[in-house]
Amino acid sequence: MTNDFKKGFLIGCGGFVGILFIPIGILILFNLIDPIEKFLQKKSYLNYSACRKEIYVDAIVQTSKEGHKGEAYDKRYEEIIEEDCGEKPKRWKWQ
Repeated sequence: MTNDFKKGFLIGCGGFVGILFIPIGILILFNLIDPIEKFLQKKSYLNYSACRKEIYVDAIVQTSKEGHKGEAYDKRYEEIIEEDCGEKPKRWKWQ
C-alpha cells in the first residue's frame, strides 16, 4: 500500500463517518427537545394539559359509543374542561 492510498482511504472513511453522524445527531437532538421543553414548562400547565387530554379522549370514546359522526370536541366539552381543570395557566416558567 502506498501512502497516497492510505491517505485517500482515511479521508474517505472520515467523510463517510461524518455524513453518517448527521442523521444520528438529528435523532439525538429530537429526543432531547421534549424533556427540555417539559423542564421549562410550569407544573400547573403540565397538569392542566394532562387533564384536558384525558377529558378529550373520554369525549371521543363517548361519542364513538353513541354513534355520532363529526367533531367530538365542542362547547360542552370546553365547559367540562373549565370546570374540572380550571383556568388555563401560563405555559412557561418565566411567565
